Amino acid sequence: MENKLKCTNSWIYRFKKRNGIQKIKLLGEAKSAPVENLLEERARLHILLAKYDKEDIYNADETGLFFRMELNQTLGTSSASGYKMDKNQISILFCTNATGNHKFQPLVIGKSSNSRCFKNFNKSALSVTYRTNSKVWMHSDIFLEWLNHLDYYFCILN
Repeated sequence: MENKLKCTNSWIYRFKKRNGIQKIKLLGEAKSAPVENLLEERARLHILLAKYDKEDIYNADETGLFFRMELNQTLGTSSASGYKMDKNQISILFCTNATGNHKFQPLVIGKSSNSRCFKNFNKSALSVTYRTNSKVWMHSDIFLEWLNHLDYYFCILN
């Protein structure tokens, strides 16, 4: 016979309550967009976009990739609620047209220009455009450089 600890749900509940253990939600910096005028704005956008061919409508969106992301919930005492999450991340900007048949190289923003993963590797050989920023955020200079590249591409196209 194995010596396994068997606890009922009520025992676990009382144990957590007695020791001040609770579920802690680790919050990030994300905010959601206001949804009050969503339907009207969506209708207005459809009217505006109806004037253009879907091949000519492009969308760019930036996202963060937390490659060492931890869980966003844990058990702990209320004194542990000041816990800071590891924010190792890269930012990525994707851009494609509405049909999805033309995709630009992703713009990747990392923290270090000479990471160990790039040792003895030519960064220009990557299938992404790589830029660095100490906060790993999209800054106006990086975005303007990307927009100028986009503008140059469309000027050559015409």
